[in-house]
Amino acid sequence: MKTTKRKRLAQQIFQYSIPTALLILVIVFSSVLVITYRQYSQEFRAGLSREAQELKSLADADGIDVLKQFKTSNRLTVVAADGTVRYDNYADADSLENHKEREEIREALETGYGSSVRNSSTLKTRTVNEAVLLKNGMVLRVSDTQSTLLSLLYKTALPAIGVGLLAMVAMLALSFLMAKAIVQPINQIDLEHPDPDHVYEELSPPGHQNQKPERADRTADRRPAKRTRVPGPDAP
Repeated sequence: MKTTKRKRLAQQIFQYSIPTALLILVIVFSSVLVITYRQYSQEFRAGLSREAQELKSLADADGIDVLKQFKTSNRLTVVAADGTVRYDNYADADSLENHKEREEIREALETGYGSSVRNSSTLKTRTVNEAVLLKNGMVLRVSDTQSTLLSLLYKTALPAIGVGLLAMVAMLALSFLMAKAIVQPINQIDLEHPDPDHVYEELSPPGHQNQKPERADRTADRRPAKRTRVPGPDAP
């Protein structure tokens, strides 16, 4: 004879809580990572734009030679209107190709300000470019490399896994306590003399679930209706 293995309600609730906890953990982690990276990227580009405006003021006042005295970790490039590189603090200007077709240079020549982002071949970094048009008709470009979202995810994988495991343990412990709290009133039911005031309404027999409202309705029906006195013909 085949025996049926009975399942415990608390165990079922606990098992169903595991995928829910994992889903919540993945959604929260992904949302925090994307929002944080977006804010970081905005601040990164804003910093380059501020530096480009500051250097533009110096170059317009004292010429592009003043840029050689400026100490910065960012890459500075000065491009003439025909695309020829006149100055670069990272490489020999004569060895660089014509920049006229670069997106940020073309935009700066047309509108006075240009911006672009170019991803590396490995997708681990990307170059952010901010360009401004100088008073002499040349373009000053400020560039810097930034980690991509994929690279950031790779770098934070181990710490994220550690935090995720701790959060998972906390969620499982909470799920276990909640399952016990839900099942405890059911285990305390006296099957011979159940107390309707201490039992979940869903576990009450169908005829007793709405017992209190029905009693209230019957009580209201038993109340005698108020008689309305009809005045006689001699009444004033």
